Formats: sequence, C-alpha cells, structure tokens
Amino acid sequence: MDDITAFTVGRVRYDEENGICLISGADDEEEPAGYFIIQIEKGDPDGPLIEVFGEDLTQSDGVAALEIGLRHLLFTFEPLSTIGAEMPMVRIESETEIPERARNRLSLAFGRRVSRV
Repeated sequence: MDDITAFTVGRVRYDEENGICLISGADDEEEPAGYFIIQIEKGDPDGPLIEVFGEDLTQSDGVAALEIGLRHLLFTFEPLSTIGAEMPMVRIESETEIPERARNRLSLAFGRRVSRV
C-alpha cells in the first residue's frame, strides 16, 4: 500500500522519567530522541504526544488504530491530524522484540483502538 510509511529501528524501548513515558526507536539510551517518540503523561486529557521524524510532525494523539506485534507497531492516523495528513499509516519494524512493558503501556494509552497480533 502506498499510504504506509515504514521504517526499521534497532529497538523500541520504554523509559519512565518524571512521570513521562517515552517509547523511542533510538539506538542509544543516552539519546532517546529518534525516529518516533510517544510521551504518555498520566491524566493528560489530550492523549499521548506523538512525534515522528522531529518536531515538524508532532501531535496530541490523533491515532485511529494501533496494531501491536512482537516486533512491529502499525499506527493508523486520523486523516485530518498533523501526522495523518502527511502519513496516514506508519509501520515501525524493530530488529528486536518489543518489551512487554512497552506493549502494555501502549495498550493502556490507546485503549480500544489497539489490536494485538
């Protein structure tokens, strides 16, 4: 499909710092900024903050669906969202298995929009 933007990361990791959870494709734990970042703040009414390829494509939530696999994440974005207007679907392939803790945190953050495969 032409509407899927796909890329591979070394790993997807979970980091919790000052109540903010980051899920990143960065290769170095000292450098969490990478291809794809999700900040999940507890109780944030706007939902998770998602950043793809830098600050130009940043939005609060806007996720229509999320498929979570052992080594991939497939996001479908709302067409009128900042990211969705540019990239309707983003598939992230991980070279290593995505930690269960990260998969669980994503499931909690996106709720009924999540499917696990």
